[in-house]
Amino acid sequence: MGIQFDNSSCMVVRQIMPTLVQGKPWKLAGRERGNMGNFYTNITVYGVDHDKIVRAMQGRRAVISPTVDGYTVIWDEQCDEQDTDLLTALAQLLASGLSCPAWAVLNHDDDILWYSLHAPARKIDEYDSHPGYFEGADLPPSGGNAALLVATMSPDADVGRTEKILRSRDEYAIAIDRHEALARALGMPEFGVGTGYRYINRGEPPLGLEEESLTFTE
Repeated sequence: MGIQFDNSSCMVVRQIMPTLVQGKPWKLAGRERGNMGNFYTNITVYGVDHDKIVRAMQGRRAVISPTVDGYTVIWDEQCDEQDTDLLTALAQLLASGLSCPAWAVLNHDDDILWYSLHAPARKIDEYDSHPGYFEGADLPPSGGNAALLVATMSPDADVGRTEKILRSRDEYAIAIDRHEALARALGMPEFGVGTGYRYINRGEPPLGLEEESLTFTE
């Protein structure tokens, strides 16, 4: 099953769109945090009324954070399977339907931090901290335009600091550390780091948030 955005009702609805879900997941089901690295995905949108986001996510099983300083984080059950095609598709549908920027982030076993960046019209950037991971190749981070990320998600942030975080290979060997550093550099809420739908669903709320502050859709 895929997804389609219905602009007239501002809701994400399920439709049969097989081309959106054929990407290979980046994890094996059942691998747990603790004795292994983190596995999570989320989408951060900026400058949108919270109620509009909740309406947009009706029909999908997801969790939505409170809106803090204009930022709202969305944790979607299907995207937590780490299918980058589906994650990118949902982020673009939200950006287009809500006329806002969206930043979709994936952490794979704390070895890879991947993201896609979206404007209302189209995806505008993509980043992979470890592009040679699955081939066993030691390659530097690919993609990721720091100036574009700052301009899109946090215009007052320091581009040089953001660029350093994106390019460093030794300082941020663990993906969650890179994600945390980026969130801090961009002035985003800390609850966007380290949490996926699966973690919340088993009783582990995002950092600094109580379950009562979260909105659940399905």
